[in-house]
Amino acid sequence: GTGLTGTFGSTSISTATWHHIAIEWGAVYFRVYLDGTRVFQTTVMPNGNRQLEIGQYYGSYNFGGLIDQIEFWD
Repeated sequence: GTGLTGTFGSTSISTATWHHIAIEWGAVYFRVYLDGTRVFQTTVMPNGNRQLEIGQYYGSYNFGGLIDQIEFWD
């Protein structure tokens, strides 16, 4: 899914409220959690040759909301 449609997979994302989004990226999996619930998982890894982008998708499709408290853990 994409942020442009307000969905991720089959999960609808309500607007006008804060959400917690977490991404878990392992050697053989990629998982996305929305407000503590896993909403997406795949064993097809995102392209590791691209730079990390937060708030946009491949240099376009800019996110139209607020982003707060970004953290990276290893």
